[in-house]
Amino acid sequence: MAKFSRQLKCLHARVIAGINAKCVAIYCVDACFTRVESCHDINQGEVPCKR
Repeated sequence: MAKFSRQLKCLHARVIAGINAKCVAIYCVDACFTRVESCHDINQGEVPCKR
């Protein structure tokens, strides 16, 4: 069940990235495997959009 919740967070992060159009979706997908919360803070400039 926890895995499903994690996937849901990933999807949520990808949707946020798409709406804000600040970062490429691929970055958020990759971030989901490391720091899920990072995608939510992209707007504040906490996380760089490009590596």
